[in-house]
Amino acid sequence: MRAKFDEADFLDAARAIAVERGPAAATVVSITERLKAPTGSFYHRFASRDVLLGTLWLKTILDFQQGVAAAQEAGDGLAAALHTPNWSRQHLDEARLLLLFKREDFVAGKWPEELRGRVSEMSRRMDNAAPDIGSAGSRRAGASETRRGSAADRRPDDLHHLFGDRRRLPGPSRAGPASRRELVDVRLNR
Repeated sequence: MRAKFDEADFLDAARAIAVERGPAAATVVSITERLKAPTGSFYHRFASRDVLLGTLWLKTILDFQQGVAAAQEAGDGLAAALHTPNWSRQHLDEARLLLLFKREDFVAGKWPEELRGRVSEMSRRMDNAAPDIGSAGSRRAGASETRRGSAADRRPDDLHHLFGDRRRLPGPSRAGPASRRELVDVRLNR
């Protein structure tokens, strides 16, 4: 007999809450209430809220990076270049997470122990398959200023080409998540 709730159900609920109200709102209580699931069902699948949110962030990054890596391995520069807008339009909620938030909004500090092996393996795989992913999207104002980190810490910062300059988006201190979501909705659906 299939369990009433599986890991994907909890990840979907957490994603929906994070997109609607921000990652801080994705608590064990809010997730289980949204699913009408017992708290024990959550803890049967995830050791903690940190593990769930880390898993959500990692899965979202991996799903995004998979298409870029496949296009680069195939030598298809056009497909690699078009991956961001195509993926974003097909995965609106995931694109919103990557555009509006950063890893630290989901995982403060170090990765939970349960995820460290997956993060290391994914980082090695992405660095070997597509070494330009991290440096191309991580450059800031100065040409020599480059942020280093694991592939799981990197965001597809080239999303700003699709949505406009991210620095002009209202931040948490200037507008609530609903306002940012409305802005992203307008950009994604034009």
